[in-house]
Amino acid sequence: MKKNRLMFTNKKHPAVAYISTILGAISVMSLIYAAFSSFTRQGAVTGRYGFGIALAMLYSLAGLVLALIGLRKEDVLRTFSVIGAVLNVLALLMCGFLLWIPT
Repeated sequence: MKKNRLMFTNKKHPAVAYISTILGAISVMSLIYAAFSSFTRQGAVTGRYGFGIALAMLYSLAGLVLALIGLRKEDVLRTFSVIGAVLNVLALLMCGFLLWIPT
């Protein structure tokens, strides 16, 4: 018999967790777009893509800080804080990889 997995609680997700998740998603999507555009143009891209990668790195750093703040709060749900932390770490790894490729 399947258990009913309803959770009745008064805990909420912190607002910083939502913001962290949104910043992480924006960072990952912009990095994927920059990598795909660079691939389709065979590496002949302008400085806009480098600026976009730098901006995505700043977004992911800010999102990671917000995720860690959300994880440190007590009596809150941590789902979106964990999702935000994972997305932002993924974005930082992608930034490092995209900056490492040309060398």
